[in-house]
Amino acid sequence: MRCLLRHVRPTPGRTRALSQTGASQPADARADASDPSRFMRRSYWEEYHENSDLSHEWFLEPSKCLEVLLPTVQTVCASQSSSTKDRDAVRALHIGCGTSTLGIELARSSLTMKSSLHVSNVDFSKNAIEAMRTSRSQSPDAAATLNEWFLADLLSLPFENCHFDLILDKGTFDAFEASDAGRRQDQAG
Repeated sequence: MRCLLRHVRPTPGRTRALSQTGASQPADARADASDPSRFMRRSYWEEYHENSDLSHEWFLEPSKCLEVLLPTVQTVCASQSSSTKDRDAVRALHIGCGTSTLGIELARSSLTMKSSLHVSNVDFSKNAIEAMRTSRSQSPDAAATLNEWFLADLLSLPFENCHFDLILDKGTFDAFEASDAGRRQDQAG
């Protein structure tokens, strides 16, 4: 389990990762632990988010992620301010966002840094994206207006190359990893 922020332009010292073991998962996520590939199926996530009108945080609360991520975000925002004159904000991509409020909290933190950070939140669950769009429209604070939600598959994103300055992942690669481990176990057994 990790919360990962990667600066898109490979620069030493600008990648941070947080691993924490023992984080709890909701009961329905543990229901079929024998099938790790479920995390790769859109149907699993649609069902998971079917009645989702509240945010749900996997692994870590946004505040814990931000403790680790903010120094990197501050560095990137400061270094990008001179190179983003052609646009009004540093751009972050939050992959596999689900109904997490991490993107909103990240944008809120950038406001206190007097930086502008625009977050594009992407998930392939229509239910999750609709829940977050609805939530944003019901409480459009300044941080929420710096966020957009996109229904898209991570393997086919609707953005131009080099569009983002930061990429944030809080659990998507764990889903890939769990699915790969399950496939390897099936092949060995």
